[in-house]
Amino acid sequence: MARNEWYTDNANRRYPFAVEPPAAALSTPANTLPNSALVDCGVVCLHGGGFVPGRDRVWVSDVATSPTHVQLTLSSNAPGIADTIENPGGNPLIFDIPRTAPENTPVFGSCEIAGPGSCPEYLLWHGFVVVGRISELAGWAENVRSGPLLASAHLLEPHCVQSLQGAYVRSLSIANRRRTRTTDIPGVARDIVPIATCRQGAQRFVAGYNCEIGYDTAQNGLVFAARRGEGAGEPCGEVPAYDGEEPVPDSAL
Repeated sequence: MARNEWYTDNANRRYPFAVEPPAAALSTPANTLPNSALVDCGVVCLHGGGFVPGRDRVWVSDVATSPTHVQLTLSSNAPGIADTIENPGGNPLIFDIPRTAPENTPVFGSCEIAGPGSCPEYLLWHGFVVVGRISELAGWAENVRSGPLLASAHLLEPHCVQSLQGAYVRSLSIANRRRTRTTDIPGVARDIVPIATCRQGAQRFVAGYNCEIGYDTAQNGLVFAARRGEGAGEPCGEVPAYDGEEPVPDSAL
């Protein structure tokens, strides 16, 4: 987080909002947050959001209050986040800020959505906001605001939004093909047997029998290659390809 002196400076200017002439001409106290409301902000849009810098934007779309909290909502026009007919309400990023929070307190938020099929939820976007004076923000929302926020006056500066579109692996699935059998039909692909699906978080690969794992710096990827005697070496007998594999006659399995 930044120093309090920097936050104090931001309380007297529009940062982290981008100042654009059309928005400035339409801004009024009733539809525009006070400068002290938000003094810093940072957002990371992950792969599922489809955020493309230069095409998509993020803005403060709503402020709501309760007896104990002020809720600040960020929205975006990125395909995986936007409010559309196919995705009513969109996937906003919401921050719940206690009304008792000290000045310049950072608050973090995240938005997860359900994964495909039986996969668990995964992170769509996340970030932080720093509210300068929470009492002023709550007072504006309850006593000054009239109607919806002017979206064009609350666009975040582009450098406040980081996009990881296409830059990471969200989940990993591992599978083996069934073994070649004497009864295999020529030209017909063997079935694929899933071993693990939707694995998330840190993953560690270990080279198995006659296997070598390398790193391709040019392609920024892992390379799994067959190499005799490498990895776990040569097996002393047949190794199950997957749990529950039915051995063939005379098999060592």
